[in-house]
Amino acid sequence: MSGKEKRTELPRKLSELPRPRAPRSFSPDDEGARPILLIAETADTVTLRRADFDALLEDLEDAGDRVAVLEEHLAIAQGDRAPSLTADEAERLLNGESPVKVWREKLGLTQRQLASRAGTSQGLLAEIEAGRKHGSIATLRSIAGALGVSLDFLVPATDARRP
Repeated sequence: MSGKEKRTELPRKLSELPRPRAPRSFSPDDEGARPILLIAETADTVTLRRADFDALLEDLEDAGDRVAVLEEHLAIAQGDRAPSLTADEAERLLNGESPVKVWREKLGLTQRQLASRAGTSQGLLAEIEAGRKHGSIATLRSIAGALGVSLDFLVPATDARRP
């Protein structure tokens, strides 16, 4: 080929791709946004400004994060995985709050709804959440099943120092 390679219509093709949201750095609605500038292009390579390349990498990482979140939501919705706790919810557990209450509130359930799903009484559930009763293993299993979490999430680890 001659010293000047034939330029393809890459920028036009990229703009035609369906995107859930435009990249932050290049959204036409953003003030000061600029299109990706191709500095040079051959059949095998494309040269971009460093800022454009870095912004594309950041957008790619953001897209990967969005995919991971969607996969997590799908797994939870399909019952393949229990939801994850936020830092605030984990802090509540570390401060001694009832795991049953934390998980119930995370899922947006009332005591009555959870008790109905678990096949137990609202009164017993309230006693368990308040720490006045421990609940039998069978009851806790039913509650865990209704919450969609492992029984291990509801029963504190045994302290080896206790008699």
